[in-house]
Amino acid sequence: MKKLSCVLVLSFLLILSNSEYAVEAVSLTGTSEQTDDISVDTMTEKVQVLLGDMEPDDLKVQDDYVSFTESGVKVIIPKDYNIYGINVESEKLDKESIVKGLLNLNNIDDASSYKDDEVARYRYDRNVTFYPSGALIFSTGEESEAEYILTIEETQKKVEEFIKKNGGLPEDAYLKKINVGKMIKLSTEEETILGYTFVYEHHYNSVPIGGGDAIKARIDNLGIDYYFRLHRNVISDCERKTGEEDKYSKMKNIKEIFESAKEAVASAGFKQPIPPEITQIQLAYCSKWFKAEQDYMPLTWEITVEGGHTVYIDPITGEAVSYTK
Repeated sequence: MKKLSCVLVLSFLLILSNSEYAVEAVSLTGTSEQTDDISVDTMTEKVQVLLGDMEPDDLKVQDDYVSFTESGVKVIIPKDYNIYGINVESEKLDKESIVKGLLNLNNIDDASSYKDDEVARYRYDRNVTFYPSGALIFSTGEESEAEYILTIEETQKKVEEFIKKNGGLPEDAYLKKINVGKMIKLSTEEETILGYTFVYEHHYNSVPIGGGDAIKARIDNLGIDYYFRLHRNVISDCERKTGEEDKYSKMKNIKEIFESAKEAVASAGFKQPIPPEITQIQLAYCSKWFKAEQDYMPLTWEITVEGGHTVYIDPITGEAVSYTK
């Protein structure tokens, strides 16, 4: 009888702690030196109101944010956040040019196409779909099972060239993480790298934009086999309306947010026997998922748990915020 060889295909976050390709979630505008003089001027009143009576031992004050560790959880507070949120709009893509490029066509009419609830789909061996939100999804339907041969440097160059040709790489985009696609032979635990997925996100005034917005490109020996793009452009800051109460004074401090975060994670429905551990908390504007249109992003606390999943909570009420509606 022929012995069967089992393999398991997985995707992992690339961890390169001693490499220039390590991705730091807080490195949005470059590296800055830690400030020893922690004062009202360096931290801003916006940060101090969130700290409350806390005096973290490892508080680091950078140009654009402060960070520290509380109960093993990394906390990041951008200095220039806006509790009233930001106004946004979907980016305008040259759909015809993108379809012809991704499907290798001289004429877009050569592709089969149809619309369903304003979702435009194009097919010619490969698939390109545009959503009313401005999202773009491209897939080839083919994946290589051969060991990936290019270096990280070569791969990033190819990925960014592809993105620039198909919508462009926005000025406020930054590399958030690199996922590694691996095949593991169960009998020997031998690992084979099949390719990488590069994930870019963006920010406004050094405040991350989390949730649905992202640019993702997956590459293997056959080239880019998956491309997701949702990038909403920031138009302006929202302002306090006439007669509206000051929202800054109503924001929960960090200690209160920790309690709200634990409750939100516990009720999020993650498929684990117990709620996963929280690894990071940071202020971020919350973008909706790719099927939802959006012209306003609220400020939220982005709660990251083990495995990279995120939950968003309101900085005033502490209640969970849905990014799918």
